[in-house]
Amino acid sequence: MLLGGKARQFIAASSANLATMMYGISVGWVSPSIPLLMSEETPLPSGPLSKTEASLISALLYMAGMVGSLSFGWLADRIGRKWALFAGTCPHIIAFLLIIFAQDVNWLYVSRVFSGLGCGALFVVLPIYVSEISEDKVRGTLGAIFCNMVSIGIVVGRCLGSYLDFYVVPYVVLCLLAVFVLTFPFFPETPQYLLLKRRESKAEKSLKRFRGAKRDVNGKMPEKFETEFEALKNSPTLTNQSNSVSWEDFKPYTTKKAIFISLVLISGRSICGVLPLDNYTASVLRESGSTWDANLGAIIVGLFELLGSNLAIVFVERWGRRTILIVSSLGSAFCLSIMGALFLLRSVGVDMSAYGWLSVAAFSGQMTLAAIGIVAIPFSVSAEILPPKLRGIVCTGFLMFYWVLTFVIVNFFLLFAEVCGMYTPMWCFTGWCLFEFIFVYLYLPETKGKNFEEIVLALQGKET
Repeated sequence: MLLGGKARQFIAASSANLATMMYGISVGWVSPSIPLLMSEETPLPSGPLSKTEASLISALLYMAGMVGSLSFGWLADRIGRKWALFAGTCPHIIAFLLIIFAQDVNWLYVSRVFSGLGCGALFVVLPIYVSEISEDKVRGTLGAIFCNMVSIGIVVGRCLGSYLDFYVVPYVVLCLLAVFVLTFPFFPETPQYLLLKRRESKAEKSLKRFRGAKRDVNGKMPEKFETEFEALKNSPTLTNQSNSVSWEDFKPYTTKKAIFISLVLISGRSICGVLPLDNYTASVLRESGSTWDANLGAIIVGLFELLGSNLAIVFVERWGRRTILIVSSLGSAFCLSIMGALFLLRSVGVDMSAYGWLSVAAFSGQMTLAAIGIVAIPFSVSAEILPPKLRGIVCTGFLMFYWVLTFVIVNFFLLFAEVCGMYTPMWCFTGWCLFEFIFVYLYLPETKGKNFEEIVLALQGKET
């Protein structure tokens, strides 16, 4: 029996997102591994790491991510979304091979740089690939798989780092990478990219594959398929344009508005606090005064983050992107404010050992609510609202900024908390979440179930 179009799109998006799990593992692995590497029981022959070295291991991934986003974003417009994404797994393979042979911190530095290159590739190419293979009605759901696989990777990374030998973990990760390498090449390039490159017959074959369309007994394609393909061919954003990008492409009001919205939403993934809290979960839980086992608490928080990612998949097409972002940003602000209050009380000498459950609950609540919207939706929304011709270059530029911003926040998070108190960064994250709530409420149109032309009208403030 032939698979339906939505099933084919789901399988293709899931296969592509197997690579995304590597980013989650690279982040989740840090939480249990850094305390081990800093202890006297460190597996490195060179001895324990210093606090500065440990912070740099956490943060280097994000600086290298900038280079990965730049290079693979350019590559996505040259060799296609599919093969750029496939090539993006090579740095991950090198990264985990380096861990196997690591003798001192320098091996880990280089490993994290390669991990960052691979993560940068995923963040810029994968949302574009998934958006361009998806039907309007399932585009949001398929886009949310990205965050779900990152959350799965974080939980897997924390479990592997907590309960397996340091030098065994890379072998498990390489086996997971092999699944992607063996399955993803069987899926075609995206129809929109092929049309951009004037390969109409290949674009039609690609769309047939992703829609599960076949000819009837009279040799005709389904009317729905023909309508969609004609709409793609006749779209002014895909036809009658040169492959080079000029300043004229940035002049339309709706393009400028889409770029500004994308900048705010993508920046919010970092400034909302999820990434530093993901990297230093165990340290933050210890600082809160909780008597829970730090690694176990980190895994529990990761499971709630995974719950949020799954809720995003379920509700993104029911509630819409805008509604979910409003709930996510406001809810995250509430949970972060509670965490800030708990840290403030502990800093003034209040015994918080009896409230360890509350810090874990607030932490878990923030991760769950952020994963539903602030973390899950920005990249898919950007791919929806940006003109196809500009998606690669604009997403690449914003991701460069995003990686630098995240590097700074992750690298200096512990120092900032040590100097100003852990409650200070928590309330800074709270302030951003409140800002994003107001911004989304006032400025972001709903994109659920709309094609690009309808989204352009929504950006103009016109009903569709």
